[in-house]
Amino acid sequence: MMYGGLDEPGLAAEVKCPQLLMPAGGDADHYRDGTLTDIINANGFEGAAVDFPDMRHGWTIRGDATDPAVNRDVYAAMSAAKDFFIKHV
Repeated sequence: MMYGGLDEPGLAAEVKCPQLLMPAGGDADHYRDGTLTDIINANGFEGAAVDFPDMRHGWTIRGDATDPAVNRDVYAAMSAAKDFFIKHV
């Protein structure tokens, strides 16, 4: 438990806006298996996830952009975020 006693599913139940999850390879399964996005969708907001199994948590801001896989997935993550914002903002 974290965040004042709520776990991630508890936090997802409190979400009041669209959310895009982009889990890395080491992140918990509930970020990618539909657990959290289903809860967000049940709240009436879009919950979506784009999985990046080859990355480590924090790759978008701390990853080595000279690594072709990191460069590829940073571009994919930023493109997904841009598209999600255009759709919802």
